[in-house]
Amino acid sequence: MFAPLDHGFVPDPDDMMFSGRRAALGACLVEEVVELATVKYRPTFEICPSKASGYLIVVTWPKGPEQQLDGFVTVEAAQAWIDNDAPGWIAESIYSTIEIEV
Repeated sequence: MFAPLDHGFVPDPDDMMFSGRRAALGACLVEEVVELATVKYRPTFEICPSKASGYLIVVTWPKGPEQQLDGFVTVEAAQAWIDNDAPGWIAESIYSTIEIEV
């Protein structure tokens, strides 16, 4: 069932600047309201030898792709990145959150 939006504004037909579709925006109807929840995901990290040299970190997202971060000289450097820089990197990743219907 449809319910009209109540935005508190009723345009005066004589003052309307737009016609057609844009003028009808004030009379839009809503079919249903969908509630969304944001789910946060944390990836797993695995330190592996790199084919080039040094080490890489394989990042596996529960609901996303596997990513490889290359260029670490030592295992300790890769682990330091995971411990210190990964939280900020995760927060900025498009794979760390997803919105779902509740």
